[in-house]
Amino acid sequence: MYFKQFSFAGSAKWAVKRSRRTVGMEACSSAHHWARFLSDCGHARKPMAADIVAPFRKSQGAKNDRNDAQAILTAVRQPDMRFLSVKSVDQQAMLAWHSARAGSCRTRTEFSSGQLLPAKAGRPHRGGRCHRQDLTDKRLAEPRVPGGGREPA
Repeated sequence: MYFKQFSFAGSAKWAVKRSRRTVGMEACSSAHHWARFLSDCGHARKPMAADIVAPFRKSQGAKNDRNDAQAILTAVRQPDMRFLSVKSVDQQAMLAWHSARAGSCRTRTEFSSGQLLPAKAGRPHRGGRCHRQDLTDKRLAEPRVPGGGREPA
């Protein structure tokens, strides 16, 4: 186990220079990239979900790189540990697209639901997304909409 912090470039240089090893890592947004890179360098990579590594952390209150490294080392040595499969670049791109779309749908739903607020101030809501823009223009211009519901002038 190494207690040395690296930059991204330093990590790459370190991985290329080392003989083949087993590298445990906590899964995050860049873990799949690093797992692919380590595989190309000949290392065995073992990504684990963060919630599986968390119980192995000695100090639950102090989450830092050193404690995380010790927890990952302990977890990777467990005989019945579940490891994640490494996603390809195309799989990651598809997941990113789905995440962006889900966020867009969530925002649209929140916006549509937000139109009910002016309706509660005295005007009935005419349902559906097709009426959303003209509702927004009309309702936000009304003086009956509370100040927090209008855009700043």
